[in-house]
Amino acid sequence: MAAASIRLRSALAAAVLLAAPLSLFPPPLVGAALAQPQAMPQPAFACPDRLTPSGPGDPRFEQVGPPPATVLPLRGARMFDGPPGEEQQPEPMEVQPKRLEVGDGRSNLRGWPVALHGSGLLLVCLYARTDTYLRAMVPRELDHCEIASRQRGVVAVTCR
Repeated sequence: MAAASIRLRSALAAAVLLAAPLSLFPPPLVGAALAQPQAMPQPAFACPDRLTPSGPGDPRFEQVGPPPATVLPLRGARMFDGPPGEEQQPEPMEVQPKRLEVGDGRSNLRGWPVALHGSGLLLVCLYARTDTYLRAMVPRELDHCEIASRQRGVVAVTCR
């Protein structure tokens, strides 16, 4: 009987200790607006700025040609209307870059509108001092791909 009494007192003491902290918190606000879940940002889709001996690093890109002996900088890009391999056709359907009109206030952008090409666009990333290149299909949900020249002749090709 004494053992049962001790267990009962221990259980009651534990229940009191567990319930006490709950009284320290204010009650929830009734009718308070709950935060809406934020959309996850799309991962950047861009030509890797360097071609390395270990490969593209981005699994969305396929390397065509042997790996370079050293790290090589991006020198430009070409866009094709068609699937991978279109760039190797005798008369490939190349899409020439043009001036882009984008709604974020930036001007003087050159690149390719993505939405106008129903069959999908193939982005080919070109690197200095090699014939090896990377290629990938541009995700259809993107609006455009742009070319930007940076300091010291560095080029960036980014799709948004």
